[in-house]
Amino acid sequence: MMRSKKDLKYIALLVSTIIAFILVEVLTPEPIDWTITYSKKDKIPYGTFVLHDLFSDYFEDREVLHSYQTLYEQQDQINDQNIFVIANQFAPDQADAEALLKKVGEGATAFIAAHYFSGVFADTLNIVVKDYLYDMNVQELNSRDTTYLELTNPMFSHVDSLTFRSGHFPTYFSSIDTLNSSVILQNETQEILGVKMPYGDGHLYLCTTPMVFTNHYLLAGSNDQVVSGLLSYLPNRDIIWTEYYHLGRMESGSSIRFILSNPALKWAYYISLIGLLILFFFETKRRQRAIPIVKPYPNTSLEFVAVIGNLYLQNSEHKKIADKRISFFLEQVRKRHYIKKISFDDDFYKLLADKSGTTVKDIKELFEIIENIRALPEITGEQLQKLSIKIDQYEWS
Repeated sequence: MMRSKKDLKYIALLVSTIIAFILVEVLTPEPIDWTITYSKKDKIPYGTFVLHDLFSDYFEDREVLHSYQTLYEQQDQINDQNIFVIANQFAPDQADAEALLKKVGEGATAFIAAHYFSGVFADTLNIVVKDYLYDMNVQELNSRDTTYLELTNPMFSHVDSLTFRSGHFPTYFSSIDTLNSSVILQNETQEILGVKMPYGDGHLYLCTTPMVFTNHYLLAGSNDQVVSGLLSYLPNRDIIWTEYYHLGRMESGSSIRFILSNPALKWAYYISLIGLLILFFFETKRRQRAIPIVKPYPNTSLEFVAVIGNLYLQNSEHKKIADKRISFFLEQVRKRHYIKKISFDDDFYKLLADKSGTTVKDIKELFEIIENIRALPEITGEQLQKLSIKIDQYEWS
């Protein structure tokens, strides 16, 4: 059906608006996402895509296994590998903390970078993390907009103190077990930012500078020297990098979440939705002529049967009427009772009585009448009436 000029005008306006919207979205530079994710998949400033890419240089011929499970769930997979965790806060529950310390005690090495350490894990290791921003007045806070990180090991004496934004490194270890710990990283005021702790047959490396591992800092100047120095403490083994303690169980995300995380799939999804909305909008306005109601042809079978019956009755053709009634009755017996063969004997009468609500006696009388009428060349009206009454008295179950 041809659309009106008004409809075409609206369609053109809507299509033009959609095209303009798509062009603006495509041509507009994508804004920088400053979300702190620490995710190996993210190339945004505070993702760790660069670190993941450089692990192959730090640990040659070693496998990096990624997981979104807790350390308790992974404990059967951990032997003597390096355990690597980056998060804003590391506060595992008791089961996770016990699983981690058990594996380290058996010979594994754990490197954990987080701004805050708390809970069972921190209490077991006797460490306390403090935020220096709470202890500074406004003047000190304004004057300390940068911080300098320094590796304390003499073998890194050639590495200069590197400058970072102090707001991204707000915490330090205010208390550690000095008998069993050694400092590996500090700032310009000798606040402890990284420690090495032997535990059983393994080692724990803890630092309060997770931001130093992000893309933004790794690619800035020679900041990667700090990361190289910290990772050099780890033995050359396979690495289990769990992102559960910052990202959670990302592998259980929905399909929509995956589609929206991919720019190409996201646009395909949006365009499909827009297309469906356009189709729905214009199809609901579709106009057409009313469909006339056509009455079905009436069923005149009963009238036809009545006419034929009256014709036979007027001509006194009782035998023909009886034959037709008998044929129809026997056909109904076959179909309704699922009987293939009709026989005039006692076994058949009993079977039919079981399948219907009629007694064996009545069934036997009915079939004797049928047998007698079939044997006669002609019958009277009284015989036809007696047959009809018997057939009508038959009860169908």
